[in-house]
Amino acid sequence: SWNLDFRDHLSKTCQVNEKKIIKSINPTALLFKTFKGSDLFEKYLSERDISNYIFLPLNYNWALMDENRRAKRIKTLGYNKNSALSYIHYSEKHLLKTFDFISKLLTEESYTVIIRPHPGISIQAYKEKICKTGFGFLLKNKNLIINNSFSAIEWIHYSKYTISNWSTLIFDSWCAGYPSCYYWPEKIPSFIDAYHTQGPPKIQKVKDLINLKTNDKQNIETEFSVFIDTLIELQYEQPIKRNFNFSFKAKAKLIRSFIRYLMIKLKLESLIDSIIMIDYFDEFKVE
Repeated sequence: SWNLDFRDHLSKTCQVNEKKIIKSINPTALLFKTFKGSDLFEKYLSERDISNYIFLPLNYNWALMDENRRAKRIKTLGYNKNSALSYIHYSEKHLLKTFDFISKLLTEESYTVIIRPHPGISIQAYKEKICKTGFGFLLKNKNLIINNSFSAIEWIHYSKYTISNWSTLIFDSWCAGYPSCYYWPEKIPSFIDAYHTQGPPKIQKVKDLINLKTNDKQNIETEFSVFIDTLIELQYEQPIKRNFNFSFKAKAKLIRSFIRYLMIKLKLESLIDSIIMIDYFDEFKVE
């Protein structure tokens, strides 16, 4: 377990023996730790003459969904309707403040701003929302790019700053020692505030970036070692019984994933939706 929230869930809800729960670091740190840079990504930056940029991996899924999709998610995923509506309302409010913050970033600083939609939200959805909320002028600025290509790890690795609303990516990148923070122009409601939002710094305006403090990488080095040692020593006391009685829907998803995997291996990535490709990474070595 790499945070207290999940540890409580394991022990209280799942009735896991607390002695069996080992504190570790988020496995995402493995990607930060082993990432060496990408020639393809560097070529992308070079061709577009992008040097200093601020990366914004945003998580406003509910604010960018249409009403039908929201209603369907609330019904099928079992969300409490009132809680979901509160979250939607605040997300929409915060998104407007973020658009205004982006406007100031482009005006006050000489950085390129990269918006990365959360998986499941298209680039077009962002463009439409920007126009509908009166910020259409942002799309005319050549220093604003909305892109869902490449991995978030690559964007963070090369960025000057990484900023988000409440994405867990900020916690991961901050733990890894990258200059990362949350844009929190006001006090955040308790239903959004969580373990991963506690440590990283918060900013309210562009000038706050000047004094942004990074995390000591020593922490990640220590916990990374604990994580690796745990993987090596971990043993099961009893064989795990697996139930392979999948539903038809689960089988269909498994087959679909396998087909996508084959297409990637056959170099047919162009036939796969870019939203799906962004979270694919090949095997890597831990040195």
